[in-house]
Amino acid sequence: MVVVGGRSKGTRSHGADAAVAVLVVVDDLPARRLLIDALTATEGITLAAEVGEPADAAAVAEAAAPDAVLMDVELPGLDGVRAAHRLTLERPGLPVVLLAEAPSDELSMLALRAGAVGAVPAGIAADALARVLRAVVLDEAVVPHHTARAMSEEVHRLRLRARELRPIDSCLTTREWQVLHLMSAGVTTAAIARELFLSVHTVRSHVKRMLAKLEVHSRAEAIAWAARVAGAADDPPPVARDEAEEERSLGDELARLLQDAPATRR
Repeated sequence: MVVVGGRSKGTRSHGADAAVAVLVVVDDLPARRLLIDALTATEGITLAAEVGEPADAAAVAEAAAPDAVLMDVELPGLDGVRAAHRLTLERPGLPVVLLAEAPSDELSMLALRAGAVGAVPAGIAADALARVLRAVVLDEAVVPHHTARAMSEEVHRLRLRARELRPIDSCLTTREWQVLHLMSAGVTTAAIARELFLSVHTVRSHVKRMLAKLEVHSRAEAIAWAARVAGAADDPPPVARDEAEEERSLGDELARLLQDAPATRR
């Protein structure tokens, strides 16, 4: 792992030797107990609280005031990615680390987009996991070398395509604007899905909601609308952010990743 700084400084007062109190969010009780026993046997890690239901994580975090959260990706009802998204909205600055069977670059970047500080393998050794938790409490994000490289390539690709560099003043979410931008470039639905790491069904849902919001009846009308707005805006304000829509998108993308991953569980 490579530790990459970048979280806001001064948000936490822990020194390098201070104990880290962790909230563990894992639904499988035997797995949770094994994880907690291994973690708390490691110097410098204490248990702030444990919970099996992701929907309870925010309330437990409010009561227990943990320094960091360790959350399983595959949780019942509300998956770990969307749960992390909700938790970080309610408690900004609280680092959330996701546990995944074998986190891919896509899953790691999805975790970061959700507000987590990274994803680590479920089979990570307790001492290595403790180092990760101590690092994130010191305002660092923990990203594998290969994921950091993939992120760099993604940023470069976005810069070259100029996607999201000219947001528009509208009711569209960031994801809907991405879809509209690609539609305007003549990209097919299937290609948009591949480009944005979405399912074709999700792209069609974005298009349907986009047309309703813009009060137009076809993709051609939506593209014409975007061209008019982009041409009229000298210094456009940021695009509107729809947190519920972002959560749905995160859930859709995680479901696709888990469906494509090997069928293994710890």
